[in-house]
Amino acid sequence: MEIGTFIGVENRYEVVDILGKGGMGTVVKAYDNMLKEFVAIKTLHERLIDNNDIKNRFLNEAKICLNITHPNIIRVRDVNIHNNVYFMVMEYLEGVDLKYWMRDKNTDEPSELYALIRPIFEALEYAHTFTIHRDIKPANIMLQNGKAYLMDFGISKALETSEIVNETVIGAMGTRSYMAPEQAFNASDVDKRCDIYSMGILFYELLTEQKPENTAIKDALAPSILNNKITKELDKIILKMINAKPEHRFNDMQEIIVEVDKVFYTSNDKVFSQTIEIETNTTTIDNLENMIQIPEGFFFRGSGIESKVICEKPRKKVYIDEFYICKYPVTNKEYSIFIENTAYPKPIDFNDKLTNFPNHPVVNVSQLDALAYCKFIGATLPTEAQWEKVAKGGKNLVYTWGKEFKDNYANIDNINNAIVDVQCYEKAINEYGIYQLAGNIWEWCLDDYIEDFYKNSSLKNPIALNNSDDKVVRGGSFDFIKDASRTSFRYKKNMNLKDFNIGFRIVYNG
Repeated sequence: MEIGTFIGVENRYEVVDILGKGGMGTVVKAYDNMLKEFVAIKTLHERLIDNNDIKNRFLNEAKICLNITHPNIIRVRDVNIHNNVYFMVMEYLEGVDLKYWMRDKNTDEPSELYALIRPIFEALEYAHTFTIHRDIKPANIMLQNGKAYLMDFGISKALETSEIVNETVIGAMGTRSYMAPEQAFNASDVDKRCDIYSMGILFYELLTEQKPENTAIKDALAPSILNNKITKELDKIILKMINAKPEHRFNDMQEIIVEVDKVFYTSNDKVFSQTIEIETNTTTIDNLENMIQIPEGFFFRGSGIESKVICEKPRKKVYIDEFYICKYPVTNKEYSIFIENTAYPKPIDFNDKLTNFPNHPVVNVSQLDALAYCKFIGATLPTEAQWEKVAKGGKNLVYTWGKEFKDNYANIDNINNAIVDVQCYEKAINEYGIYQLAGNIWEWCLDDYIEDFYKNSSLKNPIALNNSDDKVVRGGSFDFIKDASRTSFRYKKNMNLKDFNIGFRIVYNG
């Protein structure tokens, strides 16, 4: 494969750069002459095409990745064969892998490093519903503009009984220094805890610049010995992730996310928000004049035939009392008034955002921060049912604008690669006159996230309050998948998380 050659029917893809070569094939940067954009293409060496085991491994990766859609997993767009060339077309990222980045990283702050890698924790949690990766390592994580992406499911083990790969091909494949002991011993009999081990080794290395010694032989040193900024609580989590015995590790990535979030996001802000004397002051908040009345009545909660997502089922008729909701998310300008009047802690980079983007939605706020703001103005957050009723506009819409997704109706799927003003995307305003219920930012709801809540909840003003740290967020963010812009799409975040793409809007109950 050389620069200037073509791949695909009618010379669709022109090779413009060689990104890497390996024993199985070549990865190239190519220009898509049909869609007028750059893509990455992985090809299989022609000399391996007659090797059914290798060919099946290649097709296995393609099959798995075509089913995986997550904003932090590099997407496979197509797999094809042309002129006896097996190739896989992927989105192209202009960046470096984590292995390269770690050589020159300029921080050893655990909170900053966790913020970088946390999206990969979430991506792996999602991927585990389809497959086990089995080759988690820094070289398989790409960074572009500070955002991390997981890639290369080439030796994944599918969780379906229809798995097409021959297990004898895989053997002990993986990368030895990141491989779980049981994977090296018997790769055909592993579960997602082998990925948890590998991610633990990677996290250890990211924080300390060293990999632990062989954990099958001796216990690893506590990471805090190598980086004194690491807490004992984080030590325990990482050492549990890399325990030599899988039964002594965490069971899934979500457990790890919850525990690490507690280390970094359950902080003085939580204590502050519970103890500060916040007086209600409704006269200084501009958005009171932007409250929209939502009449009492029924709507159909949950998804119909447009989605097979179980947590959105069953679709049922639900009654909601009258309430008022703000037509916009809370902005930086509005949040600044709250801070000035209460001395509440500012979100990360807030001064810069307030100066340059006063009408952007405030972000980097936890659910506790949002509730503190609500207390200040005598409001509350919407329940999940209230939010969905508003999004559906009284017409049970799949999207706020209709039944089909439309390009340029929502700031989602990195169409802008950034948050925009709260008054943008007027095309998507629904019958109630509400802005940006699809895309731009995730919005905190009042409810705890319960996977099967719809099965047995009340059908009148339902709300899930179960004292859980996982809370519902709705709407999808600018960097998330298009599917999140559906009015029934449900997602969760830890209540203490302060992220660059999470904000909120307010509600007054009638």
